[in-house]
Amino acid sequence: MQRLADGLDDCIKAIDAVVKYFGIEWEYMNAKEKRRWMEDFARKHSHPACSTEEDNDMENKQHICDLLTETLKATRDQADLARIRYEEIGPDHQQVVLDYDGGGHRSVNVSLDSGIAMVRDILRALQ
Repeated sequence: MQRLADGLDDCIKAIDAVVKYFGIEWEYMNAKEKRRWMEDFARKHSHPACSTEEDNDMENKQHICDLLTETLKATRDQADLARIRYEEIGPDHQQVVLDYDGGGHRSVNVSLDSGIAMVRDILRALQ
């Protein structure tokens, strides 16, 4: 119970910091910018106590993609990789999109993949 309370305190502190720092700019952002900013912030500052039990039972595919992005960016071949996005198109259809600095994109079908199978599919697509 203490872990949950500490985690919620961390979440509240993070939200307070966001509101104080971005209070003025926030009102000028459109809905798409706000959503993108909130997703990035949540991904960078997530705390285990801020997620639900159902979230903890499943692999966080976007988190795996974020970690893989940093690894691939460290290579010469994928240095221009900007981001790997995990997308759920439908209940049985998932894909990742590799976004590149120059504006290029590459889609990879990862439907019903486990985390490690998703990584293998992404690496296979880069060969």
